[in-house]
Amino acid sequence: MNMNMNMNYSEYSNTVDDYDDNHKVLVFRLLRCTLALATALSELRLCQSLTFLKLSHAFYYSDNHNNNPPTSSYSQQSSSISSIPFWTLFLLLTSAGMFHAGPAYLPSSTVMLLWMNSASHQLQSYKHNNIVKNNTANTDDTSYINHIHWAVLWGLLAVLGTGWPFSAILFIPLGIHSLFRVKNPISLLTKVFILSILLQSIVMLVDYHYYGTLLSPTLRIFTYNASSNSDNLYGVEPLSYYIKNILLNWNVVAILGILSLPILCLTHFILSPPSCNYSSKQTFIQDMRLWILLPMYLWLILVLPRPHKEERFLFPIYPILAIGTSIVLDELLDRILCHSHHYHQRKKLILGLLILSPMALLSISRAATLSTGYTSPLQLYNYIHKDIIIQTSKQDKQDKQNSTLAKKQPIVICTGGEWYRFPSSFHLPTNAKLAFLKSSFTGQLPKPFHTHGSRIESLPIQIKLFNDRNQDINNVYETIENCSYVVELYSPHQFGTLSNSCTPPDITTSTTTSIPECITYMNEDEGGLSTTWTNIMEYDFLDAQKTSTLHRILYIPGKRRRVEYLKYAVFRRREYSVSNQ
Repeated sequence: MNMNMNMNYSEYSNTVDDYDDNHKVLVFRLLRCTLALATALSELRLCQSLTFLKLSHAFYYSDNHNNNPPTSSYSQQSSSISSIPFWTLFLLLTSAGMFHAGPAYLPSSTVMLLWMNSASHQLQSYKHNNIVKNNTANTDDTSYINHIHWAVLWGLLAVLGTGWPFSAILFIPLGIHSLFRVKNPISLLTKVFILSILLQSIVMLVDYHYYGTLLSPTLRIFTYNASSNSDNLYGVEPLSYYIKNILLNWNVVAILGILSLPILCLTHFILSPPSCNYSSKQTFIQDMRLWILLPMYLWLILVLPRPHKEERFLFPIYPILAIGTSIVLDELLDRILCHSHHYHQRKKLILGLLILSPMALLSISRAATLSTGYTSPLQLYNYIHKDIIIQTSKQDKQDKQNSTLAKKQPIVICTGGEWYRFPSSFHLPTNAKLAFLKSSFTGQLPKPFHTHGSRIESLPIQIKLFNDRNQDINNVYETIENCSYVVELYSPHQFGTLSNSCTPPDITTSTTTSIPECITYMNEDEGGLSTTWTNIMEYDFLDAQKTSTLHRILYIPGKRRRVEYLKYAVFRRREYSVSNQ
């Protein structure tokens, strides 16, 4: 995480641009909203294209057995009555995982978005391929080929444009499937090669503008992560870490989604097919459902063995979990209902939604817990942003009245072990910077951009501040004497309840030796904690250790909720406060 701030005090502007500062947080929110909107549109596009899943299966069945492809009327009927798109959209809209991943400004979220668009074009190509089969022997119809080209383009953007080359494995199954479907695979491969060179050239030109030299960050990140144990430096987690995270975000959907391909194989090769559903051992390899699900398993094979695990690494397969669950439900309900005299696709759709509703309610409850229990850092830094602007405005007004033209030092917001919850530099006015107090964290901390940004001119300075071993560098820490604000997480049970006057917690009343590091620094500051610092705002932050597992995972309304909260607080140095004139 880099922050677009200057390196030292002398490089800061002495004035605050009110327009820029008042709109920085708004820009941050608009960015997140734009990402969420792009994800939502991609979900809609994917679900609309899922109507062709059964069409592809029926088409290949007829083509291989009767040499008589489905008629256009059958195709329209098959796509219109498909329940899979509705169920998938229902799961995506209510998923806690998508709620978290959609607006995230991360390569993994972008790859997820791009995969949905690529898969959408692959599925839409079946519609045009079917039309061509009915009307002419030439399968390289313009519309059909255009969809294949768009699918390839979205995949190349994910691999070359996000700096995440590992995502290529997600597009291998659909790529192979396309090669078998087109009339001239050599021509398609040639176009892919040319398009790859073009995209990589554009990416390298952009990188050259910012780095000042020709290089490929995509190649570098691949080389670094491919080397032995390089990612171990950033934390190692057991396999259970992924299991817990995916169950928290997707509950039963995660289980059904991961088991979808084995269940699909079981229904095709072992169980007898229902008379009302097309199914054939000979056509299973051509079933698009197989190729849509395969990327999830390849991705899990890639990420599960890696010692370093993060929740975001699972984002790319989130849509496939929803699709897989819908496919499983479609197969099971077809086998249960197809022999019934009352079988009707609309009844099947409603029944499926009823079955999925408890899973959706669990996901919504989880999303509510994330929103109510863990958003206090975002709220707190938003408050700090406003408070700095207010204090600066008061100080400017006071200086004008006193005809004071003293050079202003930047405002320093300090934090210790809570550094990783800092949302972004969008939450800092132009006359403020984030600084770190020494904490128990022993890894490498993020640094602000230098005046030269990431260009080669910054190397003599940046090379002293970074390393590829995740080792701590002592010269990045600030002292408490230079801090204007301090952000810390503390327990009200540890220090007692704060009074209405927002006085700082009394460190002498602590009943435990585990005192937050920043509070210790403030207590050791000249004048002590209660004299020098004022607690100006705090928000509730869910205490995972003291809250019951059920209430920690799900939001359960009611007055007698067994939930304990910590306090996410900001302290302001008293001498920095400016009274109203």
